[in-house]
Amino acid sequence: MAPKSKINHQSINNVAYTLHRPLYSCLMQYIVVAFIALNQCLYTTHVSAFAPRLRLGLLRKSHIHSNINDDDKEEEWRAFRAKLVQQHYGLPTIEKSDRKTSNSLRYAHVTTPLVELGSILVSIPTRDLCQALDQQYWHRSIVLITQVSENVVTGSVEEVVPDDQLAQGEKRGRWSYRGLLMNRCTNLMLGEVDDDGNPTTTSLITEASNEWRIQMGGDLLGLDSASGTDFVCLHNLSTADPNVAAISKKLVGSICQVSTTDARQLCINYPERYNASDFLTYAGLCAWRPGQLEREMGDERNEWLSLSVDSQSIWDQLQIHRNELTDVERKDNSESQNIRTNNDDALGVGTKMWRNYLALIDMSESQATERIPSGQLHFYDLMLKVWTEEYAMNTKPAHPLSNIDDSSSRIKPGALVRAKSPPTSDLLLYDAEFIRSLILVIQDDAESTVGIILNHPMSAAVECTDDESALPLRYGGPIDVVSWRDGSYRDASSHADNDFEDYDDMIETDDEVYEGILDYDYENDVLMSDYESYNDDDDDSSFIWIHRDSELGGTQLGDSDLWLINEDDAIHALQSGLLHSEDVMVFAGVCIWEKREDLGVCGGGLREQIDALGSFEIVHGMPYNKPIMSVWDVLSEQHILTDTVLDMNINLAIEAWGACSSLQAQTSENHSRTMLSDAALKAWAAINLLEEPLDTLIIINDDHNVDNMI
Repeated sequence: MAPKSKINHQSINNVAYTLHRPLYSCLMQYIVVAFIALNQCLYTTHVSAFAPRLRLGLLRKSHIHSNINDDDKEEEWRAFRAKLVQQHYGLPTIEKSDRKTSNSLRYAHVTTPLVELGSILVSIPTRDLCQALDQQYWHRSIVLITQVSENVVTGSVEEVVPDDQLAQGEKRGRWSYRGLLMNRCTNLMLGEVDDDGNPTTTSLITEASNEWRIQMGGDLLGLDSASGTDFVCLHNLSTADPNVAAISKKLVGSICQVSTTDARQLCINYPERYNASDFLTYAGLCAWRPGQLEREMGDERNEWLSLSVDSQSIWDQLQIHRNELTDVERKDNSESQNIRTNNDDALGVGTKMWRNYLALIDMSESQATERIPSGQLHFYDLMLKVWTEEYAMNTKPAHPLSNIDDSSSRIKPGALVRAKSPPTSDLLLYDAEFIRSLILVIQDDAESTVGIILNHPMSAAVECTDDESALPLRYGGPIDVVSWRDGSYRDASSHADNDFEDYDDMIETDDEVYEGILDYDYENDVLMSDYESYNDDDDDSSFIWIHRDSELGGTQLGDSDLWLINEDDAIHALQSGLLHSEDVMVFAGVCIWEKREDLGVCGGGLREQIDALGSFEIVHGMPYNKPIMSVWDVLSEQHILTDTVLDMNINLAIEAWGACSSLQAQTSENHSRTMLSDAALKAWAAINLLEEPLDTLIIINDDHNVDNMI
């Protein structure tokens, strides 16, 4: 290795020149030793998977003038720190002609786990399947840290984000870091303000200009927030102008944050000096609780790299991103382009920024993704692509009311409903448990439709007899049975837009523990529940028992040849031999679709999913060949869920779904989408039923060129 170059003390800080030379030298030695020791600890302890990399281009002046402003001092300190890191590790100083300016400090290096105001977070593809199903926008993302709590250990009280948007769990209602996503675009722009003075949005497709184009800043107080959207702007203007300084909050170097109201007013007041192109607009923010980001950056997860990057390089990347999105928008207005193509192009622009930041620290994409099998990486990429189409670049037409069918008369107890395949994007992104699902309606009235999902065994079992195998406990839905029967589920959630609350949102869980639908104790890696005595009242049971033995009887579900049975009666029948295990199923939880005139297009209920959204279809059968019996036979082969039978159970769930009718020939596009949805179903089961989001591989092997889709 080439000898490390000596530090040029003449370019460190003007203040140091007033010191005596011996004292100055001694002081500098202490600074260098202390800083290198700190970085040695940071890098060797927390970035074992990724070697530190740096790009650096330092100011060419022989000394720094004493009249520099605070922004320049901050930049000089960060550049000086970068220089020390570069020298200590013997990293080359990389200079490019397009990165040279006479008055700029250029640097980029890893500081993980140090996160400070103005830090850049680069996401590293994770083993955590939750990112693929619940937060696809984090995949290949870039975040600019815009706020750091005064005490990151205890955090600050959350006073901005409303309570209904805060996840349950430890340290709820506190934050340590806030930031903005840098590379997630939308097809919206700022419109006029409403009567309350809040900005509105309008589609870019209907406008000739996109100077106030909105980008997604985060998942809190975003565009879909019922509590309103938090809009902010970034700029790189000189704060020497008091009009700019008065409204700006400095983040790093010359990059500042300002409200959209102030930014637009500045352009109105001084149109000859400032215009919309000086600003970048973001909707929403992202935040981390105390300890959360540290865990996500830690050795076990390694999901983020924290970078220190000079402000001009950050602004350059933002400008490149905006200019390339503008080019995509121009293509979108061309008759030769289609919406899907431009969605892919817009996503590719965001992914390019992610790759650019990796390049700044000399890390290749293959190095950043090496711990994830290529098939699983494709799964993450495709889920991000679906999210971009559905959320970021949503151009779906509204359902015309006149074209909606009315399936109300066929939605009744005993009806069998199945999800359509390939699923809608909404189902794929937000309700993966319904992919390839079979739903048995058990109640329908003026207030709601209630059903149970048939084909999802849990990692839990019911042990009723000594001589027969335990019955798999099946996931029937996200609402527990007791709260459905007594109506208390209505107090735990407001089912806006016909969505129902996940069970995890009704119980308090730790961020790092993925709770199952119900709490049980594990025994030999299989969850067993020995039943205690229950009262005769069905409402005291936490489960729903359904059987198919016509001689045993019970409450028949329509004409389906299936019966609801009291729990005590079912257990007694099993123990006495009157009922066999293959003829009975036990379910934890139900699905509830509430009905109200203001819900959806046709008043909510399961009909909304069938007729308006097209997510489900009613299974038709003939009296002599009822599909439910074929379904039951297949599902009876499913086992109590473990990691060794996960694939088998998923395949049987798909087989039972297919037993309802003959599948139509699929196009190539549908085949690819079906493969993705089946992978998402497996991921959902691994997260929510098996509780193994970090150790389950989800592989998509497809002949399509996935790399061209992102």
